[in-house]
Amino acid sequence: MVSFLGIALAPRPRVDVYIWLNFIIRCGAWGTAIRKFLIVIGALACVIVVLGTVGLIYVIDQTFALNAGAKDYVDRTVPFLATHWSSAALLGVAAPELKKVVTADQTEKISVYFEKLGSLEKYEGCVGQATSNFSTGSGSTITGDYLAQAKFKNGTATFKIYLIKRNNTWTITGFFVEAKISGAGQGEKGT
Repeated sequence: MVSFLGIALAPRPRVDVYIWLNFIIRCGAWGTAIRKFLIVIGALACVIVVLGTVGLIYVIDQTFALNAGAKDYVDRTVPFLATHWSSAALLGVAAPELKKVVTADQTEKISVYFEKLGSLEKYEGCVGQATSNFSTGSGSTITGDYLAQAKFKNGTATFKIYLIKRNNTWTITGFFVEAKISGAGQGEKGT
């Protein structure tokens, strides 16, 4: 800011920019064409900003919907599995990937933990998030990663659940249980 006799004066624009703008304004047909071009570019920039904002709002809304759907699925499935444990119940909500790798020994270990824990007294909910990934080869993949807590008659358990969404249906790709049984020296784990 430049001052003259105590009065603040606005700085002059740079000479080259001033000359260029003056040229556009006063150049007749060329000036009109350049002005129209700049107006079109400005309008396109505004449209891109508006579309980008709308797209961002849509993506955020979809992310919240994915998280809500996955959390609801975990909040319904974990108490059901903890109350009515059987390998058939787990395989009923399992994704094909989990069905291929789970063994009878693993489900038997989880059964032993649930027997030691006793009946479910309070399901404390889950925390985690769902994410959507896109790759050119396989398209969009929607997965979830959640931790759930529950109190049982004889201890507590932490569940680690991995999900995948296909054809608008969530299924479990990983189910891990860490049980802390009252009176036991340390937490017992099962997969």
